[in-house]
Amino acid sequence: MPEKLELQLQMSSIVISTNPFGDFSKVTIISDLLSDDDMKEMTRKAKKLWQKFVHQPQTGRCLVFFLILEKLCRIITEDFLKAMHHLAPIMDLGDIYTRVEGLQTNSEQAIKELALQEWTLELLYRMHVSLQASVDSVLGAKKELMAQVLDGPGTRSIALEATCQEYTGRVEDTITHMAVVSSKLEASIALQTRFEEAFSSAMAMADSRTSLNQNATVKQLTYLTMAYLPIGLIVAIFAIPSEQLVIKVPMGTTWLVISIIIALACTYLAAFYVGKIVRYVKSWWGKVGRS
Repeated sequence: MPEKLELQLQMSSIVISTNPFGDFSKVTIISDLLSDDDMKEMTRKAKKLWQKFVHQPQTGRCLVFFLILEKLCRIITEDFLKAMHHLAPIMDLGDIYTRVEGLQTNSEQAIKELALQEWTLELLYRMHVSLQASVDSVLGAKKELMAQVLDGPGTRSIALEATCQEYTGRVEDTITHMAVVSSKLEASIALQTRFEEAFSSAMAMADSRTSLNQNATVKQLTYLTMAYLPIGLIVAIFAIPSEQLVIKVPMGTTWLVISIIIALACTYLAAFYVGKIVRYVKSWWGKVGRS
């Protein structure tokens, strides 16, 4: 059983505002993910970027945005990987037929494991939807920012161009890693779904096997019941007092046994050929009706 895991929906908002001339910018960050230390580190790096691109404020704003975006993507990816690590023991599917057997015997442990696995599958769906939405949002922001970076001044110095490549490359790698984690989540969901389908098939097979066994038992009981009918009838006839003159000649145990055997044989023959007998009677009755 995994450790206690608490999942919360956390959101972040990044706003970069500037004056009409574009030479002064202000960054506003509202985030549940970034700690005070993270904010201090990014503030320090952002100041260096502002100073470095003081004559290219548009590019500077985009790189600061990339700086924050990379940090957020990295934290989001790590959180999702941590959640998947905690859920791994639950997603350990084990043997399907062992679980089927446990459910058939009403094992409390098997029932709890099945309920926990159903919850895990639903959780994986929600995690994937949330992460994929983050990936799509980040990709959209990156596309717009890259367009602004490319739309900047015609020529940059080698040092400034290297800084641009560094920050754009880092955010690209982080987004790619986040997309890979989203793909892993999707693969886990597919695996869990296939397990659910296989489990349902195994349960159906087990139920069919149980039904066949029950049908066989019912069939045996039916034959046994059929035997009771002629036996009871013959015994009842032989138990009638002689004064009733049902059996004129006194008969002993031997005749009782012989009569029971004959009655059993007739009963089972009638049961075996009941279909043919019914069809014959219907055919005969139809001929009588037409005549």
